[in-house]
Amino acid sequence: MIGIIYKIKCNITNEIYIGSSINFNDRINKHKCLKYNVCKSKQIIERNNYNFYILDKREFPNILSLQLLENLYIIIGKKYCNCINHRLAYSNKNIEKHNEKIYRIKNKEREKLRSKEYRENNIEKEKLIRKKYKDSHKEEIKEYEKIRYQRKKDYYKRRLCCIKCRKELAYGNLKNHIIRKHT
Repeated sequence: MIGIIYKIKCNITNEIYIGSSINFNDRINKHKCLKYNVCKSKQIIERNNYNFYILDKREFPNILSLQLLENLYIIIGKKYCNCINHRLAYSNKNIEKHNEKIYRIKNKEREKLRSKEYRENNIEKEKLIRKKYKDSHKEEIKEYEKIRYQRKKDYYKRRLCCIKCRKELAYGNLKNHIIRKHT
């Protein structure tokens, strides 16, 4: 996978924000849409006098390697430049997730077999547990289903910005807009 480490530099204050992505254009678009940007880069973008720079572009074996290199750039940026990143990209949680993922990949067949054997040997027990849970949590399940329905509805109502013309569009209309207006 090809990863990019970039910086956004404010031409007024010389502040920099360092980030990384495997989809550079999409990430830039997210930075530029101020309404949805909750990142520290927002304070640079709001001044409307900035430049994007690609610091490094190369092949990475995985996301963690990309984030490690981004951390190095952030640490150097904080020491020698006016870097405004408030946290590193790579953390202990990422290490744990990565290790769990590797374990699941390596032991996929063994875990599948173990799980299948358990289900086959405990069919009645599993049914009883599910029925008991549903009976005792009817209201909670009903409330959860309402919330889930609303979230799904809200997800498809969300708005995105077009990279080229900065027009805000509904989630489902962005692809057609780009085809009709920009091709």
